[in-house]
Amino acid sequence: MTVLVTGATGFVGESLCLSLMDNDYEVRAIVRRKNKAVLRGIDQFQIDDMATHVDWSGALNGVKVIFMLLQEPI
Repeated sequence: MTVLVTGATGFVGESLCLSLMDNDYEVRAIVRRKNKAVLRGIDQFQIDDMATHVDWSGALNGVKVIFMLLQEPI
């Protein structure tokens, strides 16, 4: 199953991604900067600013579950 994780480079997000991969999930990560070492082997979609218009179609294609991790409350 393919899952999408926002906040994937944060403390909780990194642990979640690794755990999902260990349990045979295909993980996609929304990141602000690519090349985070822990995310090697994970599809990364770079989003500069979530407040602006973003085309999510590539990131969401085939995704069944979204884990949305936030650094601070909205």
